[in-house]
Amino acid sequence: MKNLKTAEYQPEVHYANYIPVRAGQSWGPRIIQDFELILIVAGGFSYSDIEVGTVVCEVGDVLCILPGREHTLRNERTPEKREAVISCIHLEMMQGSFLHDEYQMAAPPPLVTRTGNDPVVHELFKRCENIYTGFSPNRDALLQAVAWEILLHLEEFREGGTACLSPRMRHILRYIQHHVHEPLTRADLAREFAISPEHVNALFKKELNSTPTKQIHRAKIFRAYTYLTYDGLSVKETAEKLSFYDEFYFSKVFKRVIGLPPSRIRLRSSATGL
Repeated sequence: MKNLKTAEYQPEVHYANYIPVRAGQSWGPRIIQDFELILIVAGGFSYSDIEVGTVVCEVGDVLCILPGREHTLRNERTPEKREAVISCIHLEMMQGSFLHDEYQMAAPPPLVTRTGNDPVVHELFKRCENIYTGFSPNRDALLQAVAWEILLHLEEFREGGTACLSPRMRHILRYIQHHVHEPLTRADLAREFAISPEHVNALFKKELNSTPTKQIHRAKIFRAYTYLTYDGLSVKETAEKLSFYDEFYFSKVFKRVIGLPPSRIRLRSSATGL
């Protein structure tokens, strides 16, 4: 039985939506046959199952509900007259069924990934819904590429697990996302947020069990994936756009983050007509 790593996913999207939710609406108790990714776009929700109890979900959170797990999702935390919106993607990580033991995952996404309302994640969920409801001749390939990119972005936040990030850390991560084209360092973060470089290191260690450099690289590389796949940029152009000092160092960092060299991504996207 194949034990998939993140870089080996070949997602098969079964359904995608982007929908308003009325006050008090709930789903469940229910059991689904495939994976479901749910982005909380607006409003307040709670998730519950017999194993984890009840988890409060806020805007920007992404739920990954495993196949075969009985659960309930409720819109019970959105004030009256306030809008609630979710985006859902049903998928398998490759052709086959996880529930029926046709493949395994080396490390499935956690139940809740707190993205800090990252705009890139929201854009990807919306794009997935647009592709799913559209009529592109490359629809299946596009869905696979977008779903894979979403899973890679969730991996970016994974080291934080289900821990609730502090407001300061959310601001720092948002700053990194908005400045990926600059030669960003921990010293730049320290100056921007009026703290010492040592304090920056301590925050990343405490809240993400990571380093500023690693998170900066991840943000840059996941943006690079978009440029290589959707915008048709070359490896050299992408490296320059994201302020890497040379193409070879960029390729080294890309492979460390994604698990594949950028040249393979270019070949893959060309082969699927993306």
